[in-house]
Amino acid sequence: MGGADSIIDIALDAGLKQIVLIEDTMHGFLEAKKRCSENDLQLIFGFRTNMCQEYEVESDRVPSHKIIIFAKNDSGVKKLYKIYSYIHCDQQNKITEKDLKRFWVKKDLTMAIPFYDSFVYENNFKYQANFMHNLTYYDPLFFIEENGLPVDALLKEAVEEFALVNNFKTQKTKSVYYRNREDLPAFQTYKMITSRSFNRKASIHSPNLNGCGSEEFCMESWLEETKSSS
Repeated sequence: MGGADSIIDIALDAGLKQIVLIEDTMHGFLEAKKRCSENDLQLIFGFRTNMCQEYEVESDRVPSHKIIIFAKNDSGVKKLYKIYSYIHCDQQNKITEKDLKRFWVKKDLTMAIPFYDSFVYENNFKYQANFMHNLTYYDPLFFIEENGLPVDALLKEAVEEFALVNNFKTQKTKSVYYRNREDLPAFQTYKMITSRSFNRKASIHSPNLNGCGSEEFCMESWLEETKSSS
């Protein structure tokens, strides 16, 4: 009745002291920073974007995969804005490794590889031959999740093996899109109403709703996992 739950309220009710917010744009950063400051929450902000090996103007079929760029400090936030502007104004929402390296300053930025939509996922389950030449330069952190999806166990094994062979660190994470499992139908409805991805055709067989393949993408699930492991 009162609308969608605020991420601030969800975090405070769970007793968190910080929020890791990952967005596909920079539009909400200032508001998120303000709200976190008002509630004594530390904001860790990450910008998620598409990485590719080369740009191709005439086709959108160039293999790409997701990366997350985190700002370590105020200077890092400024660099996130520069990267975001470059990607969305000049390069059709994607960036090559070569171009990203021009913006990169290790003391200001850090990279994470998401569990889903990463090059590891693409290579193992979509056979798109995605890769990154300069991973060692960025020294990325690989996220690992368990959300009750059929792919989770196999993908976790692939990520852990890749990280071990290449001496990269992994971090268990939890993507939270809503408060409780019972909120999934409302989340699905919200995603369909607010979707602006006009280039992606949704259907019953392929609704293109990230996070809707399982009801475990919620704070309720994370709290249960935390309680059982403590």
